[in-house]
Amino acid sequence: MKNTLLLTLCMLLAAFGKTKAQSIELVTPITFEEIEITDGEFWNGIDGSGNFTISNVTFENEYSNDFGGFWQSGWAVSKVDNNITAGFGNLYACFAGKGFENSPQYAVVQNNAYMTFETKLIQLNLKVTNSTYAGLSMQNGDDFAKKFGGETGNDPDYFKLIITSYSQNQPVGLPFEFYLADYRFENNNEDYIVTDWEDISIQYPIDVFVDSVTFKLESSDVGNFGMNTPGFFNVDYISAIPFNVSINKINQTLPLSLFPNPSKNELNIDLNQIAKGNVRVYNIGGKMVMNEELNGEMGIKRLDISALNNGFYVIEVQSSNQEKLVGRFVKND
Repeated sequence: MKNTLLLTLCMLLAAFGKTKAQSIELVTPITFEEIEITDGEFWNGIDGSGNFTISNVTFENEYSNDFGGFWQSGWAVSKVDNNITAGFGNLYACFAGKGFENSPQYAVVQNNAYMTFETKLIQLNLKVTNSTYAGLSMQNGDDFAKKFGGETGNDPDYFKLIITSYSQNQPVGLPFEFYLADYRFENNNEDYIVTDWEDISIQYPIDVFVDSVTFKLESSDVGNFGMNTPGFFNVDYISAIPFNVSINKINQTLPLSLFPNPSKNELNIDLNQIAKGNVRVYNIGGKMVMNEELNGEMGIKRLDISALNNGFYVIEVQSSNQEKLVGRFVKND
């Protein structure tokens, strides 16, 4: 399996729309370094503070004082770098060893955790990997869970992350699925357990603004009391693109026509009646990678994108009277 896997849920690759004095804001990624933790330690809510908020994103956390105290649900933050010790005692570690790009901290997430956003989203990006606890359990088996593939290696086992997005408590589109382990291939050499940080990118429809996300785990290894595979995974480097348009302005949006989409070398932009202004292209990290001035052009503008790397881009067309048309496209060779 490739170390970097870009999974993009293209619910709609058409444009966002046209508004006055509105624009897309690209959010600085959440890396969980904001939580102060001693090397080799973790925070799991034992202080009773519960849910925590970073950059307008609230992460659920619940700690119970029953039975001597335990992390009951939601999110924890860890600085543990142990990816070799098996078992529940190494719960707060990730299989990648460290956070994304070798950062010291990352999140540990339980089955059925959720997070909520103060602003409405049009796209969500995050890095995920297996926890050491779940990864070694699937790799070798333990007292409660089976070794994936079974003794012959032919059992069609899997461990799946299901991300469901919501707008005002209503599910948005189909859940997004990512396999943290997959042994369902006819060729056993293709079976894998995720051991490094992988990319997930989810885009949302033009008329929906997401305000919360839930994370559910599903395994082929199920017993009388539910899933046997340890229900934990890791998250790092969360970034999101909110659209700063109030709900009462959504009905003012008009599509920006881009074609072909995905595109290889040339992107056609229908400028409609815009003759003067600028065309700006941003990569998924929010960096401007193109900026061209419109000089009396109308109708179809052909934009050379051959030099861009493959991936997802946001495009803004701003007219001289400060109107903006905002769209998105995929560059794919």
